Amino acid sequence: AKSTKYPTIESNSIEVTVKAASAQKVTYSFADMNGFSTWGNSYTSHESSTDYFQITLSNASRQTGTITNTPVCKGGEITVVAKNNKLFTKTSWNFIQWTNKTQTITVSVSKDGGGSYTALSPKYSNFSVPEIDLESGVNAIKISFSNASNNIGVESATFTII
Repeated sequence: AKSTKYPTIESNSIEVTVKAASAQKVTYSFADMNGFSTWGNSYTSHESSTDYFQITLSNASRQTGTITNTPVCKGGEITVVAKNNKLFTKTSWNFIQWTNKTQTITVSVSKDGGGSYTALSPKYSNFSVPEIDLESGVNAIKISFSNASNNIGVESATFTII
């Protein structure tokens, strides 16, 4: 009879290697929103979608005056909701000031796809939001503005997504 040798098992443990989710950095230019080139200058809701997230501007228009190359918001909110179980780990935003109009920008986050949001501190008044590290589990981001009478241009946002 032929004899077969089997390896000796010295413990009941198995070594498993877990790879961290691959993060992707995505910069979104709001001038690239679907149909932006044909928007009128009345303030209405506009939506756009990428492979990673859905964006909604609740109150935006295309202007022919001071800021012409990006959507312009007048108060309202911008929401960005992740798709396909993706999560946001970082975000930053760039806005354009409309002449001497002032705005305070609040960043809020959600872990339930935008059902409820928690405002982050601090608030920003210099027309940009520097890169923010977000807590674990964030799948939606909301930007809100302090003054519904003052315009603000929405230039771009960058998201790190896993």
